[in-house]
Amino acid sequence: MGQVLACRSRQRHLSDLAEIVYRKEVPVPRLQRRFCLREHRARPPARARRLAFGVSLLSLAFAAACGASPDAESPADEAVEGGTEGSAQTTGDAASIATHAVGLSYHTVGSALASLISNHSDISATVVATAGPNAWMPDLEAGNVDFGLLSVVDVGWSMEGGPGYENPAEHLRTVAQGAALHGSGLTVRADSGIERIEDLAGRRVASDYGGNVISARFVELGLESVGVGWDNVDAVPVADVSTGIDALRNGQVDAISGAAPTSPNLLDAHVATPVRILPVGNHTPADIADGVPSETQEMIDRLIPGATLATQPAGTGMLEEETVLIQHRVQLVSSDHVTADTVYAALDALWENYEEMHDAHPLAQWVPEDMVPSAPRAPYHEGAVQFYEDQGVWTDEHQQAQEELQTATAG
Repeated sequence: MGQVLACRSRQRHLSDLAEIVYRKEVPVPRLQRRFCLREHRARPPARARRLAFGVSLLSLAFAAACGASPDAESPADEAVEGGTEGSAQTTGDAASIATHAVGLSYHTVGSALASLISNHSDISATVVATAGPNAWMPDLEAGNVDFGLLSVVDVGWSMEGGPGYENPAEHLRTVAQGAALHGSGLTVRADSGIERIEDLAGRRVASDYGGNVISARFVELGLESVGVGWDNVDAVPVADVSTGIDALRNGQVDAISGAAPTSPNLLDAHVATPVRILPVGNHTPADIADGVPSETQEMIDRLIPGATLATQPAGTGMLEEETVLIQHRVQLVSSDHVTADTVYAALDALWENYEEMHDAHPLAQWVPEDMVPSAPRAPYHEGAVQFYEDQGVWTDEHQQAQEELQTATAG
């Protein structure tokens, strides 16, 4: 079963790639070969496009004057093969943002962020779609991608070399905190007859989620919250969230980690085959009206540190009634391979023009007052520190947390 799903996942990725080519999106050669990644280059400002056109004409004229061979390898091609394509530190005017796969909320937000940065700075920002942070973190650490979007939960795990991360992240740096993400947790087809988590006993449940371990933890949390173990279900490995959604839609599994109810992939699946969310602990909004029960929160802290439960209203994505979901924050991160000037310029564009992202997706509802958490799980980038100091929002509490994290990282 796992091999079948993996094969179909490859077919889906090829379909995604065809769509990207249709949209004139440009692949990152080395990363594409390594991870089957896809990228979307946000359209640069008119000034940059005119400059690029002029440079192209000059290059053609120079090549003709010097009698250059049309088959000669260009320095740009050589640099791409060399291994830091997209790095703002290397190119000076380009930056890549790693996200989840096309069709998921993180990718939608990343595309909006790339467009905003490109339109309001001298940086040409590119989105690189992957299975999730467990897939792209090694390249951020190596300086092959410049920014990444992920959950605050994954920030903590990556710093510790926790679930899904082979080694602690030494170069990871916080840039900004985004909106609250509300994950569906266990999700089933509405026509399955499954009403409560206990009904999953003996059923096929998606597992593993190799490129995005937090999704596997959502499944584990849901099962454990009612005393159901992996030995009570039939675990079916899937590659990532999109693969799981496809498997549920096609009847290959009975329950998945359903991503956010606003995710384009889950919305599409819901239109074709209506789905139902099974809240953690089968909790209703009334159950958490006065706070999450302590035993439930303790379980969340153990399995998904940094998350909690929250109620989302009917009409949020595919929700038809008030529903208890798993809440955690999205964060924009970078690495110390990226220059302070690049991070400062990206933050300046975001800080001054954040409202331009708001129509893209509920997860794109970023606001300055939430962007600078005083208790980050990774040290701030030096460019971010300088920017927040200049805005007057960097406090003694921020500085203390920064020094503690820097000491822990150095150790």
